Amino acid sequence: MSAGALIPVEEYLSTSYSPDCHFVEGRLVERNVGEKEHGRMQRALILYLERYRTSGLEVWPEQRLNITDDHYRVCDVCVTEGEPEAQIFTSALICFEILSRKDSLSQLQEVVDDYLSIGVPYCWIIDPWKRVAYVASARGFERLSDGVLRTSAPYPEVVGPVNELYSL
Repeated sequence: MSAGALIPVEEYLSTSYSPDCHFVEGRLVERNVGEKEHGRMQRALILYLERYRTSGLEVWPEQRLNITDDHYRVCDVCVTEGEPEAQIFTSALICFEILSRKDSLSQLQEVVDDYLSIGVPYCWIIDPWKRVAYVASARGFERLSDGVLRTSAPYPEVVGPVNELYSL
């Protein structure tokens, strides 16, 4: 990831980037995307999570999340309870980050910390090359021992066996 020159938040919010970038305190921060395995996993998550729409959950790829007035992140895939009214979300139920081979743990922890700061209860990381998933928290990353991503009460139930994602 690299950071560029300072730009106003209004410019960031009114400009389309391909791929979309994070915006941190006036700087554009590139995201590592564009590899086939990243896209394949993003597609699989969207297809798999669509089954929860009848439970009131919505799935969003490449969604901007407002962390603070001068801080925005773009989540690979996020899940919300219902459809948020705003174009840029201020929270989510689940944020998925799909690893690229160029991602670093420290950069990823910064992203997770941002999601946690706005009250996202579940941050899940998927490594599409190793076919493993991690639960992310302020303490770091914990590899799933049983390979199943799951929420718990009081949140709506979501259960996702990581191996099943590779068959979609």
